Amino acid sequence: MSTKDPIHARICFLMENLVFVCINCGELSNTLFQKFSDSGIRLTRCENCGKLVDKYVEYDTVLIIIDLVLQYIGAYRHLLINTKYEFYHKLAIIFILCDAYNKWVQRRAILGRQNIYDLEWSFYECALGCALEMTVYVLCIFIFSPKNYEKRTLRRVIESAYASFYGNVFVVISIIWRLHMEWSYRILIEFFIFISHIQVQRTVFHECSTFRNISIVAISVLFLKSNKHCTDIFGNFPPHAVLLFYHVASLAKLGCA
Repeated sequence: MSTKDPIHARICFLMENLVFVCINCGELSNTLFQKFSDSGIRLTRCENCGKLVDKYVEYDTVLIIIDLVLQYIGAYRHLLINTKYEFYHKLAIIFILCDAYNKWVQRRAILGRQNIYDLEWSFYECALGCALEMTVYVLCIFIFSPKNYEKRTLRRVIESAYASFYGNVFVVISIIWRLHMEWSYRILIEFFIFISHIQVQRTVFHECSTFRNISIVAISVLFLKSNKHCTDIFGNFPPHAVLLFYHVASLAKLGCA
């Protein structure tokens, strides 16, 4: 089977028959390893590239996380395709709370002293805004991406888009080292999350060119940023954003035709 075959056909086949993909070239594989005894296994080699189908099977979770931070595409394929993880919605909640806390700390630093009730309400506003921002991004990815996948993979597409926000957990580091108000830190985190979006898009939509995947992510992020103020629960959706969304969606449909 050629590596140029659409990856979505492979993912659909994977979901139906519980097969896996090579983290190096994306080729299908029936197994990740062969088990000889309760304590002995041998990792399967890819018939296409000759490398191990998924070396992360024997990796500790910490090492996998390190490779994710280093943006290795193989680590993303292992996590999003070869791993049957069913709790992405819980991760999405964690990412939303982390981002909300980051925005809440920044708002508190700008506004100064407030009573406890205002601080609590302010956090709820930030949490709602972050949830709406993340939802807008996921919807943009769904609208602008190719529609040649079947319904049984729709959940995987949505879960993967949510998973790409894992960079939000770095807010913990920013609070410890007092970096949350530094522009260099904020730019670095935004760039890291943007690269994570691209890697996830490349993993899920492998049949698209790298340029097209980057374009889809860039359009989704730009649309999100241009409408960021509409996440305020008292704000109104700006009319120019509706027009922008209409034109971009039309161009995306023409590109997928």
